[in-house]
Amino acid sequence: MKTDTLTLAKSLEVLAQEIQSDDGVANAAIFEAAQRLRQLFLDKQRMDWIEQHGLFVAVAFPETQWERVPPNRAGIDRAKEVKP
Repeated sequence: MKTDTLTLAKSLEVLAQEIQSDDGVANAAIFEAAQRLRQLFLDKQRMDWIEQHGLFVAVAFPETQWERVPPNRAGIDRAKEVKP
């Protein structure tokens, strides 16, 4: 059985507060690991959404183009459209 990622991150945060460490290095390392785990999870959720729905990105260059990142990641390089 796998623990939910956000539950694991919260558990690590609680552990970081509860353990006894003379210099606090272990507390800081565990807390930072929890934060990174949470951030990776949120980043993955965002990427999954972009992969599912696609994304339009305005390119800030004089030729003013729009790039559409389609739902499949394989099409990223070939997805350029001239802005209407």
